[in-house]
Amino acid sequence: MENLKLNTLPEEKILLIQRKSFNILLPSIFAVFFFFAISIILAYFIFLVFFSSLILFISAVLTSTSLTLTFLIKQVTDWYFQVYVVTSKRIAEISTAPLFSHKINGVLLDQVRCTEIDVEINGTINQILDIGKISLTFDRPTHQEEFIINGIKNPSKVGAYIQDLIEKVSTGDNKVKSSKLQWFTDRTSKRPRLIEIFPKERVSLLQ
Repeated sequence: MENLKLNTLPEEKILLIQRKSFNILLPSIFAVFFFFAISIILAYFIFLVFFSSLILFISAVLTSTSLTLTFLIKQVTDWYFQVYVVTSKRIAEISTAPLFSHKINGVLLDQVRCTEIDVEINGTINQILDIGKISLTFDRPTHQEEFIINGIKNPSKVGAYIQDLIEKVSTGDNKVKSSKLQWFTDRTSKRPRLIEIFPKERVSLLQ
């Protein structure tokens, strides 16, 4: 995370860092390898069967391999260098393209009023993997703005933590700590409830 810089404000503490789940890359990776296999098969029939040219076939294989690796490296790089950061004063999305760009999109919590926090998980696979998005609607003096935290692991837990943070900021409670969330089953009621564990050091919920 040393390449993802966030200039913090005075008395600002980084509470949570959340990267998108790596599982969201799997469909793209499978699609790339599928088209790579198709291109090799087509190259075989076109350049070896019809034209009987080994040089053209090797050139086509090398070109397909190069394009496949380039796409895969870009996908993984974009995923790795994009994180969501929650601090005691703001929520930010940091996107970095090494040697090209560095972008921060954030919302200062003490400058807006959060009107709605929605957690959404779509699809059977996402339900099984517990991957979804959190939509935060902020009411500004002039317009409404929506901040989306998309493709993350444990969206319900992260959403509950962010909601608790926003409530503390709105009430002026500065005693906000880094939190690691987990589900706990109460032995008396047998119903799961959300509890917080506060470690001594900052917790990073990277998935």
